[in-house]
Amino acid sequence: MDRLKVLYMKFPPLIDHWHEDVFAAVGSKHEIVMYDAARTLAEQFEGVDVVVDQGGLQGTREMFDLAARAGARLWQVQGTGLDAVDVDAVLGKGLTLSHTPGHLSAVALAEHALMLMLMLLKNYKPSEEQVGKRQGYGFMNEDLKGKTLGLVGFGASARQLAKRAWAMEMRLMAIDLQPLSRETAQAYHLDFMGGPEHFDQIIQQADVVSLHVPLTDQTRRMIDGRVLRAMKKEAILINVARGELIDEQALVEALREQTIHGAGLDVCTAEPIDPDHPLLKLGNVVYTPHLAGSTTDTSRQRAKEIAENIDRVAQGVDPLYQVSGKGV
Repeated sequence: MDRLKVLYMKFPPLIDHWHEDVFAAVGSKHEIVMYDAARTLAEQFEGVDVVVDQGGLQGTREMFDLAARAGARLWQVQGTGLDAVDVDAVLGKGLTLSHTPGHLSAVALAEHALMLMLMLLKNYKPSEEQVGKRQGYGFMNEDLKGKTLGLVGFGASARQLAKRAWAMEMRLMAIDLQPLSRETAQAYHLDFMGGPEHFDQIIQQADVVSLHVPLTDQTRRMIDGRVLRAMKKEAILINVARGELIDEQALVEALREQTIHGAGLDVCTAEPIDPDHPLLKLGNVVYTPHLAGSTTDTSRQRAKEIAENIDRVAQGVDPLYQVSGKGV
């Protein structure tokens, strides 16, 4: 197996755990170095075999060009979503592009979505306010049991959430771009399964709507004013996917007017969120700063797959989870 030169490109605000796990997984088998913004790009890309791009947020066309000139064998994204990656530019340079797909963070996202659901239905935010006022017994909570969960997208994270919601005795509905088999419906206890044409049916019937789709031209602002008005007044909206799936102004208006009961969000359109954002001023919103997938297990699993891809490239074998376009 060849010993490769690996350049790791860290996204500055992110915690160290992500790159530390990759360095540990790669070990001494290959030379892995951290990108240094103080040094020139040309000297750092010289002789590079693999570039690991944390979150897919670092790459520029100049970097893709330098990697291609160096004969790099792989541009590896440490993340699932490709909305921040200039896929056409990477592939246009003849580079092989891979990512770390959704099943590696599915449990983390599912658990986080479930937490947001419970925080809203159990009135966590109003409860905190009451504690500060030395008050109590001011409102009634809701149970998940018997409520309908509408899963928009039924990939890895939605399936993990379905498992947990079934254990909570929820009724499950799901739609996906890919046709869902009867066997899948039975395995995940779906009362209803369908395609995008059944979107309104999910929206109108669900007590909890949870988004599990990638950000594309087709899904951007899929939750707009029309959709929010079609939801139940008692419904809550959960988003641990991408902020731009939702028209935020329409959501703010719907929450202020109590068109829907509440929203549990891990993402927003512009991140990090402005502390003065109207969403943060609302009592029926629970917000976390894009950390649903930030668990130690997710980091280690992604690092393991990245290390395996580096080894595969060193052995002349195609890497796993190659991307051929925005649709992967």
